[in-house]
Amino acid sequence: IPVPADYRIGPGDHLVIQLFGKRNVEYNLVVTRDGKVLIPEFGPVAVGGLSFADAETLITSGFEQRVIGARAVVTMGRLRTIQVRLSGDVRQPGIYTIGGLSSLIDALLTTGGIAGTGTLRDIRLIRDGKIVSRLDLYELLLEGNSGGDAFLRHNDTIFVPAIGDVVYIAGEVQRPAIYELRGETTLGEALAMAGGMLPTASLQDSIIERILPAGSRTVLDFHALPASQGGAAQRESVLATPLR
Repeated sequence: IPVPADYRIGPGDHLVIQLFGKRNVEYNLVVTRDGKVLIPEFGPVAVGGLSFADAETLITSGFEQRVIGARAVVTMGRLRTIQVRLSGDVRQPGIYTIGGLSSLIDALLTTGGIAGTGTLRDIRLIRDGKIVSRLDLYELLLEGNSGGDAFLRHNDTIFVPAIGDVVYIAGEVQRPAIYELRGETTLGEALAMAGGMLPTASLQDSIIERILPAGSRTVLDFHALPASQGGAAQRESVLATPLR
């Protein structure tokens, strides 16, 4: 697949440099362990850690200054492999060797995925001891938004914390299931995660059963609401009920 402009070059990557004009030659070069590419008749160029766009500009501008009448084109050849760590509540924790263009989601899919005890809403990408990205898989699964995904680098750590607060939605909804909450969530937001209510659903006859920290249970029965809160006003009041 095409290499994105922000791809970070590292040891083991292959750069293909083609010269046109006064000279017509092609070089297939490998980035050394110290992050340099050794170009014949040009010398070593430090490209390790640079984005592909920056490395391309550095090499092409260098040829234009040193070789009169020659134009250089830089492309990526074979890409290196990288090692990443998976830790936390994942099915198969450990160190994995994956392709240099792999993303956070790619790594999770190809290494067994998240355990039943792991969160789907706060997956952390740790680089050099700092959290550089947080991924909420609900945004991808429910909305198709992969904006939280990120390309991986060598020695990155993917950490999956334990699952947070959950709510079980059953009855007349599109997708009855257990859903993980993220921060303060209302009943309306939880029902939206479940795909909404079926035409046969009745909010007035619905209940919320809540398990308290001590183990006791309470039941909120919407049928017991005052009759004055009828129609649309009652519906809005019920949907705005906070869950915890």
